[in-house]
Amino acid sequence: MPAFQVESAIDINASTGAVLAHLHDFERWPAWSPWLYMERSVHLDYRGIAGTVGHGYDWQGTLVGAGAMTLTELSPTHLEMDLDFIKPFKSHADVRFDIESVSADVTRVTWHMDSKLPFFLFFMTGMMKAMIRSDYDRGLKMLKDQVETGVIHSNTVVDGVVDIPAQTFIGETQAATLSTLAASMGRTYPKLMQTFEQADIQPSGPPLAIYGAMDIKTGACKYTAGLPVAADVAISDLPHDMETGTIVPGKALRVTHTGSYKHLGNAWSTAMANQRHLKLKLKKTSAPFEVYINDPSKTDEKDLITEIYLPIK
Repeated sequence: MPAFQVESAIDINASTGAVLAHLHDFERWPAWSPWLYMERSVHLDYRGIAGTVGHGYDWQGTLVGAGAMTLTELSPTHLEMDLDFIKPFKSHADVRFDIESVSADVTRVTWHMDSKLPFFLFFMTGMMKAMIRSDYDRGLKMLKDQVETGVIHSNTVVDGVVDIPAQTFIGETQAATLSTLAASMGRTYPKLMQTFEQADIQPSGPPLAIYGAMDIKTGACKYTAGLPVAADVAISDLPHDMETGTIVPGKALRVTHTGSYKHLGNAWSTAMANQRHLKLKLKKTSAPFEVYINDPSKTDEKDLITEIYLPIK
């Protein structure tokens, strides 16, 4: 059976004891688990006493399948767990958290998984590693917020299938990786808005980002940062690196995320999980996109609203 290993790490501004308290008590996991986030209504049954070997939980859901997690080893520096999947297919994984004290008030958490795929899914090994690493990254960001502040500013609502109106935009295409995307956007959007001001062009709606090619294994992606405009706006006087584009009218699965942009991966994962569950076919000729409803320079991050659209056939 094809084996794979995954790991991801994060530094948390808290003592090792505070971090351990959130890891060895599974009743705290729904607050930050990247999978339990996607399906808040999942059925959970807890077993044993928190912080002791044998403590665990069983889950059964529509989007996240079914399985069980059990604590098998515990020390101040690491935890080991058995993870058994029942649905959508049976498999087993060994999970480990390493807890390292970087300083008196900083703890580094490294989340590991060792597992195997069924032989008939051998071709998915690379994809599975990338997907789990992405999930681990999402979960660790939420764990960090939960431990440090007691609050995770990330809420996703599945709005369902909606109509997309035709929309012309002016924008600039950039290459980035998932890890550099926020910094890239932080440079591109101010430049775009300044260009609009200088050209005396008034946007007709909130900013958007259209995502092109993305390699989930490497995290490399291309996106177009855009501002919507009236269809008759010309770009002859704009810099050469600006371009026009059109969002084609049609239908899309929409989810709305409220909270910090750093947690937008939660909304994308929720959207894609619902798209698969609802058996909606993606429209390959139309790129997925985000719309940023309010201005981050004037809005507290907990109140930022982002709409995500997955165009479907």
